[in-house]
Amino acid sequence: MTGSARDDRAPVFRIYVIILGSAAILATALRFWSRMLAQGHWHRFWWDDWTALAATFVLVGQLIITVIALSNGLGRHLWALRQDESILVGQLIFAIYFSYSIALTFSKASVLLLMSRIFPSYTKWDWFSLVIWITHSLNLAWLIGVLLGTLFICNPITRHWDPTGPGRCGSTDALYIGSAIPGVVIDLIILTLPLPKIWHIHASRSRRIAVTLVFVLGYWYVSALLAALLTIFSVIVASLGRLITILTSSYVLRTDITHDGLDIFYWTWAETSVAVIGISLPAILHLHQRLKLKLQTLHSVNTFPLGPWSRHGDSINLSG
Repeated sequence: MTGSARDDRAPVFRIYVIILGSAAILATALRFWSRMLAQGHWHRFWWDDWTALAATFVLVGQLIITVIALSNGLGRHLWALRQDESILVGQLIFAIYFSYSIALTFSKASVLLLMSRIFPSYTKWDWFSLVIWITHSLNLAWLIGVLLGTLFICNPITRHWDPTGPGRCGSTDALYIGSAIPGVVIDLIILTLPLPKIWHIHASRSRRIAVTLVFVLGYWYVSALLAALLTIFSVIVASLGRLITILTSSYVLRTDITHDGLDIFYWTWAETSVAVIGISLPAILHLHQRLKLKLQTLHSVNTFPLGPWSRHGDSINLSG
């Protein structure tokens, strides 16, 4: 191999994806633990939970594919790979792009379903319910467009991972940009969708402005809805980062995608993992509140007040 060890970017990226993937799996596990603790709740598990679980399964697949790719040449210069290695890595990159698109679609669907859970349509069918379903349709249309574009940009499909074979490919730059921009637009729609609902809250103007600012900035611990919107806000940042990387690195994506093009995979992994983690934040926050309340209850059981002569609410600790 002609590439030196210091040119291998795989070790650092492997740690990066394992940390993000593990955090996403943990977040989903905590989400379902929180739901399971909601005793007596007739719809403790709903479609937002199942789409979040689906996104996590796809992300696990993406993690496995990425680790295999890193073990077979991703992170090293393309010219330093054998032909069989470059073909295998090309096939795995093709699979990563598919899993990335599917995981993002499930994650955005989970956020939209959470909004339906917070503002249920059975109380009153209004413009909000209509826009929710329109956004679902846009999200699904984006996925179908990306998958079809990825499949048919090269003829035959094997040309994706074997540039020396027969056939030709269209402009991959157009595919990347054409998928990134509509994705950001959908994210912005989701981010701003609940704002009119907030402005219909019966509260003072200053309070509504404060809630709106907190909402847009993604101040995640304020409420479950704001936690979900932090996810979209973070995904927008990652999407823009990926788009800028594509625009500034289109040449290396064509000539040395396995090494110099690795930056785009950093952004790709940031998008999917942050999305999967973020969609579970509302349930994790609820779990935190539940555990905090339980600890406070245990603490109150282990103490009792000294009596009416105590002016400052002193107590005797019985926990030893």
